Amino acid sequence: MASTKGLTITQQPEHNEVAEAIDEFLLRDRFDELALTDQRKYEAWYATYLTSAALAAGSESVDYAHANFAPSMPDIRITVFTPKLVIVAQVDTEFDGVPVVRAIPRRSLQTMELSASERIDSRDRRSHEWPGSIVLKLHYRDLKDPIEIVGEGVNVYRVSEPSALVRLVKALSADLASDQT
Repeated sequence: MASTKGLTITQQPEHNEVAEAIDEFLLRDRFDELALTDQRKYEAWYATYLTSAALAAGSESVDYAHANFAPSMPDIRITVFTPKLVIVAQVDTEFDGVPVVRAIPRRSLQTMELSASERIDSRDRRSHEWPGSIVLKLHYRDLKDPIEIVGEGVNVYRVSEPSALVRLVKALSADLASDQT
């Protein structure tokens, strides 16, 4: 525990909650091969990234998190969405430095490009595939490069509920609509 000007700084429960929520989204799709050691502990870069992302999120909850990576490449772009923030980090897993996160307002979304793989008229009581795979490209005025997300729009464990990605798309559409008023 560190102390500065009479303020006590310590790890707060909400920081753990943010880190656990990011983990829940990211530690799938082979990302765990990059983020965890052979002993199933965090790699140093990932542990410090989680600290930075949790601090940047503050008291915000995590709506969605995504990582763009190729298992053979050391560069990873991690994006976390909260109700009010987008937290982005470009991480080089071979560099022993501390990853830097950048938090921007989610309302700074300028455009959203979206495609889905399933036809809307294919949805019936027997079909649990709609909307299928979603490809999303988000342009924020405060980011040089767009955020690209490819993911499933289907909640495979609860097909009657929208997936986290579909819920994010709905929230981002609302962000765009509210910015136009």
